[in-house]
Amino acid sequence: MKIIYKIIILILIVIAINQILYYSQTSYSWGSERFHQKRIFVEKNADHFNTFFIGSSKTGQNIIPELFDTEVKAQSGDNLNSFNFGSGSIVAPESYYLYENLLENEDLNIKYVFFELSSISTVSEKVIHTNKGKYWYTPSYYTFSLKSLLTSQYKLKNKLAGIKNHTICFAEQIFNIQFVHDLVAYNKMNDRKLPDFPLLGYTAPLQSEIPERLAGAIKLQNKFFEDTTILTKSAKISLQQNFDTDEVKKYNTEHFEKITKIIELSEKHGVKIFFVLHPGIGKRYRQVLPLFKKIDPKYRIELSDAKKYPEFYIAKNSFDGKHLNNKGAKIFTKLLAEKFIELNKAD
Repeated sequence: MKIIYKIIILILIVIAINQILYYSQTSYSWGSERFHQKRIFVEKNADHFNTFFIGSSKTGQNIIPELFDTEVKAQSGDNLNSFNFGSGSIVAPESYYLYENLLENEDLNIKYVFFELSSISTVSEKVIHTNKGKYWYTPSYYTFSLKSLLTSQYKLKNKLAGIKNHTICFAEQIFNIQFVHDLVAYNKMNDRKLPDFPLLGYTAPLQSEIPERLAGAIKLQNKFFEDTTILTKSAKISLQQNFDTDEVKKYNTEHFEKITKIIELSEKHGVKIFFVLHPGIGKRYRQVLPLFKKIDPKYRIELSDAKKYPEFYIAKNSFDGKHLNNKGAKIFTKLLAEKFIELNKAD
């Protein structure tokens, strides 16, 4: 029995040393390169920005900050200076982790946040064993991930796969697996010149100045125009949803509790947060729409219904069937500004 206690104590000591080393050498955003770069940029211009858009590449490609500010100014007279934090694959719980740290650890004058509502990630196979897949785990976020998966509407096999993947990532974070390798990559990232973000964080793939990225974006869009089935299916799924009532029979209670805490934390810091439902969610409506309906209407903005917003499901406004192109993003941004002004007047 004494041997077991000694082994447990040894493991705890190893974990403690690993965590001290981990947090002394890294920052909270170090595992998401694009978000990290955007955070550093905003930090250097902290006195300028007061409004942020947070979420995945949908947020990054669907919202144009400069246009949003112009529309709000023209329609309400409010002076906003916004920045788009949208970055690839940033969904819950990672998005909550980053936002909480942005509030608690940055000296920013934030008035408004537009937060992309997403389902709980089951962790894709491509990010397991990568820093992107594990950097945000804390004991509390690991526990939240498991609880929210168990109370989700995922099928049992997806729940079990998600629990397995989250556990692998959490264990690798706790024991600093591949830490040296990840730290070297992180330091190289910090040594590179910081982007100047002329579009204020908005991602416009077809305007990229990097030849390889531009070529990849053109190839991706051409492939989409050859077969737009993905967009047709997305519109069909959206049309099958009931957006007309807030009645909900079943929803993810753990996830909703987290959303409630996020709202409370925002208000504690003097921030008004709006949860945004983007178009093209597809099968994830089953997870996300009940949550959206449970959120107090004054904290939510819906721009996903294909009946009300068919323009988001037209090929000429789409980049790849999942994200909007520049034309679609302009329409989305103007509607988002209108919705925001309506909510602010009603508040």
